[in-house]
Amino acid sequence: MAPIAFSKDYEGVDYERFWAGPGKRYLDRLEQRIVKHVLPGGGSIVEIGAGFGRLGPCYIDKYQDVHMVEPASNLRAAAMGAFGSAVKYHDASVYALPFADNSFDAVLMVRVFHHLHDSEAALKELHRILRPGGTLVFSYSNLRNPGRVARFVLGKVPNPFAATKDEYLPDLFGHTPGMIRALAPILDQPPEGNVWECLNQIDALLNGMGEDMPAVTWLIRADQSVEFSTGSFESGYSNRRSLWDKLQERGHELGWHLHTMSYFPPEKQFVFDPVPGWLAEAHERLASSFSVNATRTGWDYGSSALLSALDRLRVIVDFSALPGNVLWFKLGKVTLMTDWRDCPTVPYHPSGNDYQRSGSAPLKLWEVPAAQFRRSLAGTVTRGLLRLRHGCVSMSGLTNQTQLFTDRWRERPVAANDVWAFFFHPYDLTETGIQNFRANIWRLQNLPDVEFKTATEVSTWLSTREQQQQRRPAFQK
Repeated sequence: MAPIAFSKDYEGVDYERFWAGPGKRYLDRLEQRIVKHVLPGGGSIVEIGAGFGRLGPCYIDKYQDVHMVEPASNLRAAAMGAFGSAVKYHDASVYALPFADNSFDAVLMVRVFHHLHDSEAALKELHRILRPGGTLVFSYSNLRNPGRVARFVLGKVPNPFAATKDEYLPDLFGHTPGMIRALAPILDQPPEGNVWECLNQIDALLNGMGEDMPAVTWLIRADQSVEFSTGSFESGYSNRRSLWDKLQERGHELGWHLHTMSYFPPEKQFVFDPVPGWLAEAHERLASSFSVNATRTGWDYGSSALLSALDRLRVIVDFSALPGNVLWFKLGKVTLMTDWRDCPTVPYHPSGNDYQRSGSAPLKLWEVPAAQFRRSLAGTVTRGLLRLRHGCVSMSGLTNQTQLFTDRWRERPVAANDVWAFFFHPYDLTETGIQNFRANIWRLQNLPDVEFKTATEVSTWLSTREQQQQRRPAFQK
């Protein structure tokens, strides 16, 4: 095999051939095993320097929204050929990533750090796009690995115990574990810049849709991670008040999106908190500006205690349920299980004792499950193996999956319910996302008797129907 010439950006490099070379297959298997183990799964992930997608199989079925960043066009094309529309691809630099603040639950960067001249600036950029409590996984070239220490003893390489990074080859830099630890405080700071920049995309959607844009319930993020990042719970509303006023004038509605995490000072990180103490305060801050009738939780988390707390706050509709789904998320030292295996596909009043069913002590709020689509056979098998790995033998809803309204749908939702709920994120409103949004609106409009409603309108419609059914006399033969 002829030697492979490497350039910093890998443009034109046959990187797949490199990984097929002698001694690389074991290293490839080792890195894949590590990545599979440390990534918890969840909503969204981006891999920086994804190359031809070598590590893609380790996470593509663990996250609902997958992005790959790769500057080399040949490697990006190879990844597209491997994963198709299951991944969103980006040509960008690690120093200027094309994503809004707090965009991802996980950021992965393997075999990139040793190329970086300004590692501090790169880490700040990764921190900017990572959501509070998210997972950052990256590798670095360790100057103190045993092989290098041995070569130093033999006088073949510079001192690996020096206090500065070493450019061991042109544009390739090694670091010590202490240097990496010294960079860690970057990740403890609130992100710089405007975390609400992603909301600028909403205007692009409104302009692109024109008169075809239906009224939407916009769930504004407000939780302790927002307070930590911006100084107030309600900054998502106050920072873009003119936008929200404009939308309300057009018949849209505002609601509340929250992640149940609280800051834990001893560990200097956010930890999962099933019924956080700040819940009432965050609600009060939003409710002082608009009626908070609808919610959706981060990670689609649900529990009897949380839904009961939202019910006491007079929330009338929650959109967290994913019928038949069970997911696991690694949040610090805790593995969070989001469990909707026994949830119906139709709207219901959750029991105060069992949030997945109607029953005794029903809550007043409506739980409106997200519309479900058919999962591919390969995806079903992968999801089943994931359940078994977590000790879950239930096959309930295994063929279900959720798709964003900004995704390209290949078919309509599987269940013919009276109510279908869909969601998307502002940072999904790229040019392609808006095109998909329009196509999905058109697909639904061409179904018989379809109406687009806000959360409050859905609640009113459901409650009216419920009252009519209760008044209906029972006939006996």
